[in-house]
Amino acid sequence: MVNVFIYGSLLDTEMMEKVVKGTVSSEKYDQLDGYVVVKHVLMPYPTVQAQTNGIVYGKVLNVSHLQLSRLDSYESTLYTKAQVMTRSGVECLVYIENKVITADLIAQNVQAIVDELDTWQEELELGDSKLD
Repeated sequence: MVNVFIYGSLLDTEMMEKVVKGTVSSEKYDQLDGYVVVKHVLMPYPTVQAQTNGIVYGKVLNVSHLQLSRLDSYESTLYTKAQVMTRSGVECLVYIENKVITADLIAQNVQAIVDELDTWQEELELGDSKLD
């Protein structure tokens, strides 16, 4: 099991459960001191960066390695993981902006987003057909 600090769209429980395809073994509110939330350089998504006296409010999730892999896919190559410690003393990973961005990584990310949207569209259509 792995601890992950989340601070953005994954704070929405429904979204998080869709991404990890289930529930996590535990989650609790926590804070990440010395960081702030900023906009990703390339995309309109949040990321965190170090800043003296900064505070990021979020949750610590305890996820399986399979769920971590699903989170990695969701966060894409635009993000990388860093090891941090929360205010409550929990060591965990946090997704931060990948500063080594290349045209290939951007293309991979765009394709991954398209593939994920296609998958979600198919799931929605299957759900709608069950209502008929």
